[in-house]
Amino acid sequence: MSDKKALVALAKEASIQDSVTKVFDLMGGVTNMIKPGTTVMLKPNAGHASPADTSVCTNPEVVRAVIREVKKANPKSIVIAEAAAIGCDTMECYEVSGIADVAREEGVELYDIKADKDLINVAVRGYRSNLHHVKLPRRLLEADHLINLPILKAHASMVFSCALKNIKGVVQDAVHLQMHQQNLTMAMMDVWSVCRADINIVDAIRPASGYSPHTPVPIEVDCIMGSYDPVALDRIACELVGIDPDGVDYFRVAQEAGLGTTNRDDIEVVGDKVADCYKKMWVPYLEDIRNRWPEYEVHCEGACSSCQALLTLNMETLKAIGVYDDNTDMVVVAGG
Repeated sequence: MSDKKALVALAKEASIQDSVTKVFDLMGGVTNMIKPGTTVMLKPNAGHASPADTSVCTNPEVVRAVIREVKKANPKSIVIAEAAAIGCDTMECYEVSGIADVAREEGVELYDIKADKDLINVAVRGYRSNLHHVKLPRRLLEADHLINLPILKAHASMVFSCALKNIKGVVQDAVHLQMHQQNLTMAMMDVWSVCRADINIVDAIRPASGYSPHTPVPIEVDCIMGSYDPVALDRIACELVGIDPDGVDYFRVAQEAGLGTTNRDDIEVVGDKVADCYKKMWVPYLEDIRNRWPEYEVHCEGACSSCQALLTLNMETLKAIGVYDDNTDMVVVAGG
């Protein structure tokens, strides 16, 4: 490990644009980060057709602020790239989330990764999951810069979603499905190994707590975060909203895969202080699913993380509508 610490920038300014500009400045300045005349791809979280106020997708005003900051570096082009979740239409997600309006107003292209047919079959050397190869669009791989623009939120698949989780959205449906069939954590790291963002900017303006992305409960934090190290960034994001990193499986795996550091002593936060911006997030996915419903016989060992999360959501829905006690003799099975 190098003696140099991973830098995480944190800004809470009067406007989103001011916060984004401050984060870029703290990371070295946009003209030092982006080369002129290059192609810059922005990868927001726009995986579901949900309005901006739900905090399911990256705030369109954060996307706008990053576009305007990147324009200062005089790139050849700026492209917003996304592959929506399985069963979702990417262009519809852009429209409903408000990102499409921003793209039109700022004169940048919207790119649907799922619609691209020019794919390269990339070998995943030293793969840890079932992904020994990943088919990715040539255009994505040949972009000069990839800026990762996640929103911070509780998430069914991985406890919470931030920088590491967001790059899962660069794959098409066939690979997306394959990732969920075995170990999603390992698969996520394998995708990062062949498609790594060089800059990560996090929308922590209104993070989504609760059973996000299905029934999110946004909270007001009003921060922007940034780092070259996605692991360190996610580690500080946890600290910002009170998530115990020991309850998040993928941190250890990400560090072992060489994607970054989770050791707090090896991370330097610059800009605003975490303690001054802290706001507790409710993340129900941290609770132990095995002993959560003792009135039912539940078998979910080996189920993928999404199936376990949807099981949780549905069991809690039974309580909410008052019929949980009517079905306690049932056996519930999820997974293979």
